[in-house]
Amino acid sequence: MKVRVSDIRRLIREEFLSGVPEWRLRQDTADFVDAIRDRIKDYVLVNKSGTSIDRAEALAAMNLVCDELEEKVYAVLENELFAFLRHV
Repeated sequence: MKVRVSDIRRLIREEFLSGVPEWRLRQDTADFVDAIRDRIKDYVLVNKSGTSIDRAEALAAMNLVCDELEEKVYAVLENELFAFLRHV
């Protein structure tokens, strides 16, 4: 039996529509941004640690930016996955 590209495309579409729920995509996005957050946190603690107030403000700003990044990354992934599915 020969596997055709159209068979693979159909399987990808079905798997995405039934097998990748929104919460999974959100969790994977959160894990990705958390890894970035961990790396940035080290930088913030070393370079912005003049006082505990400076450190707290820098960490709060970092968290705000990383939360925004998470929403942007999720939106891009969602849009790109749906665009991919339209062409598959």
